[in-house]
Amino acid sequence: MVRSAFHWASGWMGGFLAGCVLVSLAALALLLYIEEPGIEPALRHAWSPLITRDPEIVICLGTPLHLLVTPYLDAMEQDIPRYPAPAELYDLFSRYRDLPKDAHLAMEPAQKSVLLGNVEALTKILGTLQVLHAQVRILPETSAPLVALRSRNVVLVASPWYSRSASVLLEKTPWTTRWDQASRQIALFGQGLDHEQWLMPRRGPRGEYQEVFGLVTVLPNDFTPQGPRTIIVFSGITSAGIQGATEFFTSGEDLRNLAERFREQGLTGWPKAYQVVVRCRSSADSQLLSYAYESHAIITK
Repeated sequence: MVRSAFHWASGWMGGFLAGCVLVSLAALALLLYIEEPGIEPALRHAWSPLITRDPEIVICLGTPLHLLVTPYLDAMEQDIPRYPAPAELYDLFSRYRDLPKDAHLAMEPAQKSVLLGNVEALTKILGTLQVLHAQVRILPETSAPLVALRSRNVVLVASPWYSRSASVLLEKTPWTTRWDQASRQIALFGQGLDHEQWLMPRRGPRGEYQEVFGLVTVLPNDFTPQGPRTIIVFSGITSAGIQGATEFFTSGEDLRNLAERFREQGLTGWPKAYQVVVRCRSSADSQLLSYAYESHAIITK
């Protein structure tokens, strides 16, 4: 069954936003107006490894490295590398910002922005955890590397193509994202299945993504004297894939159907570690249009 998703904003070049301040505002707006309906049992069961162990859950956001283009770097005293912008960027910059006369564009490395689909994923996660009465702390990956997340209940919103934590966690799982040399693009790679399998994104005539994949990964995150801890990774191809994975894992109906698939495999409860692949349709500017269950893999029963 295909599930639709509706959006309130649009993005540019994959939907970079100004940073975690906007993330917090979007999350706060959702929390202020959310109403608590009857909680679907499958939703509670899927999230119970996180909400029953710790008083606070850490949500870690991956922040892709990118180049900030601006005419004002000369006035900023920062000990960071700076590079002159190529001539082709001047016309592109002027489409979105006023460029002062005789201004010179420069670029600096930055890792403080969040992709639009990741922002919308965060609002869904926060809304679900609010309904389940869980407390959260939101941190960028730059402030919360994987070693600092050990022995905690964690939600990681990031993909291996830009996140060290996601890359390490998904390195040996049945499904991960990997560069496909033949097609020269990032695809979803099934490495722990009966046979190797590639799920390739589909692009439009201008090279824009039209169909991508999201990936939900539930893994143990060390064992403590107080009991086991869990990490849930929402990843995928483009931020639309991440949002699709999150939409699936915050939907009571989708999780109820997933629980039925587990029962058909002879399981009496939820596995300790597993992955779910979600097929997603996206717009030309990487906005999620719809999503649907594609496959799943059980890692540990």
